[in-house]
Amino acid sequence: MCTQECALYGDLVRHLRDRCVERIAKLDPTSGKDAAKAWADQVIRDWFFAPQNDLQGDAPRDVIWREQKGEPNIVPKDHEHELFFDDCPVCQAMRELDLDGEWHWHYDDGGYPLIAEYDSEGWDARWAEDGAACKKRQAEPKGVAETNDDEISPDFPIEDLPDFSMN
Repeated sequence: MCTQECALYGDLVRHLRDRCVERIAKLDPTSGKDAAKAWADQVIRDWFFAPQNDLQGDAPRDVIWREQKGEPNIVPKDHEHELFFDDCPVCQAMRELDLDGEWHWHYDDGGYPLIAEYDSEGWDARWAEDGAACKKRQAEPKGVAETNDDEISPDFPIEDLPDFSMN
């Protein structure tokens, strides 16, 4: 997720809070906007401080502050079982390494952020553009980069170079 997207999502949370406060104040005029705002702010604050299973038992505030300080998210021992799948040979090899509390994790929205949910047409168009550009690059003829003939070693023919294409 890009920085501007994160900042805009923060603005979205505040916008939603303010709209909810207005709605609550209309539904219950006796409590007033100040009480509704205090309630909504407490809900947000509780979310920031509450440990969450999908964050390896950490609270969102802990993950955010560690990233701000450049520190890793270390998987607690009681959550290590969530990293390794029994039917995955790579997972099993990693489990055998037994790094003793040194497994790190990074939170990710799974590649499907909020913008994709609310602007699915824009999301599809953006990735279609990327896919078209990638296919175009792959379709371009593969050639040898221009070099000075003196730099080419006769001991290593160009035909022996590995194929690095993504085909």
